[in-house]
Amino acid sequence: MRSDPQIEIHRDVAPPLCANGSVVPSSHGLNYTLYCDLGITGDDHGTPTVQSFQDCVDGCTKKRPACFAAVWDPDGEHCYHRYGNFIAIMRNLVGRTGLRSAVVSASQMGERQNVSDHQCPYPNLSRQKTKTGMEFQVLCGAYIRHYGDPVMVHTLTMEDCMERCAEHHPFCNAISFNTDIIGSGWLNCMIEVGADLVAVPYTRTLAHSAIFVEHPLEIAKCRNDSVVRSQDGRVFRTSCTDLRKLDDANMPPISTSHEISLERCLKTCTKANSTCMAIIFDDGLQQGFQNCYLFDGVPPVNIRDNNVTFVYHESLFSHYQSPPPVQKVPQRRAWIASAVVSPIVGFALLFALIWYCLKRKRSTSEKKCKKLS
Repeated sequence: MRSDPQIEIHRDVAPPLCANGSVVPSSHGLNYTLYCDLGITGDDHGTPTVQSFQDCVDGCTKKRPACFAAVWDPDGEHCYHRYGNFIAIMRNLVGRTGLRSAVVSASQMGERQNVSDHQCPYPNLSRQKTKTGMEFQVLCGAYIRHYGDPVMVHTLTMEDCMERCAEHHPFCNAISFNTDIIGSGWLNCMIEVGADLVAVPYTRTLAHSAIFVEHPLEIAKCRNDSVVRSQDGRVFRTSCTDLRKLDDANMPPISTSHEISLERCLKTCTKANSTCMAIIFDDGLQQGFQNCYLFDGVPPVNIRDNNVTFVYHESLFSHYQSPPPVQKVPQRRAWIASAVVSPIVGFALLFALIWYCLKRKRSTSEKKCKKLS
């Protein structure tokens, strides 16, 4: 087994605020080892000016391709991000008074990745479900081309990436998972929240994608201030188009789940938790796949949303505050079905043909692929 190069740590000369050999965690789960009064020579990703050593380390974690070390110069607040690999980085450590260097954990960065680790974990075009029931269609060797700023996180597996999508708020409708974190960077799970999805064959690094497959929900029939009785006999009142704050620190949801109807959501409230006194049901999945939110009180008012129904126990009536007046609101957004699900069969066939053509690697096939695309 190859041994990692070691560098002697002089603990007696370390400045008071710098602990040689200590672990520096980044905000995205990647750990670094700290080296005091040492710099790192070699190629770098640029020299951004940041306000702190932690910002320098977090910036390294976000780099694509992978950044293996961050060097912080307190004078001028300069930050240097180094390319390379773990072995080369360790060999390029040099003495520099006042500098701090943070080197990534070799085991976390997958320095010894196997070729099999890059294979698509599911059959191409197969359908897979998360633990919460969210269904995806898998596109092996494809990458979702994004036009905004996708949410980037790190996961160990494509399954974990799809689970993160299912838990995400607002609604996530696709993911791209990169198996090569050295080539793509530590944040290898891309969570898409936009409406325009374009999947393209991807060979720069090894990526696989999955697109949400919609199953129709029951549209809530709501009448303002109508009375609803739960199965256990409790009386609730309704408030239509009433999207309350879902992230209020004083009144967060006690749980969330995916339900196909308002009645199922209310049933979850009365059965799952005796402290549940109110629910928010989003039949348009605008806020996330987990569209049933349970509360033990009345969350603060927020905005009107045609897809949302708020239901609260009658004992909370004195705490209830009406949402803002009804304004001109857009019709129920149907982009999930029209932009994602309706063409998914045709898109899958097109992608399968492109995939087939690329694998044949013949000139005639390449011409057909160009015509198809």
